[in-house]
Amino acid sequence: MGVKVPMVFIDNGSALNVCSFRIALKVGLDLKMIIPSPLNVRAYENTSRKVMGTFKAPCKIDPLETIVKFHLIDITPNYILLLGRAWLHPIEAIPSTLHQKMKIPWKGGIAMLLGDGEILAPIYGLKGEDNEL
Repeated sequence: MGVKVPMVFIDNGSALNVCSFRIALKVGLDLKMIIPSPLNVRAYENTSRKVMGTFKAPCKIDPLETIVKFHLIDITPNYILLLGRAWLHPIEAIPSTLHQKMKIPWKGGIAMLLGDGEILAPIYGLKGEDNEL
């Protein structure tokens, strides 16, 4: 939507991609884009929350560009967006929370996205077993 989002939490433990209602309004989400949802979700602290609806938005995390389906929930999170397994699995990403990195297949090689600062590391070519990455 043309807005740079500074804090995205990538969580392979989350089944959903989540956007808070407050953030959706701040980035200028057209409320007509929201598709109502009957879902209720259970948060990590064991509280139940109603999903207000879903919407799809183009997302660019260099070098990757994709369409992401977000679940809109009226919460106050510590992050701007949460990208979960629903985003990770289709792009075949391998996240490492410990190392604050994520690897994705890219143009016959592997791109490594870093957690702080610039997120694009060089793209490495695939190597044989004796020259592993």
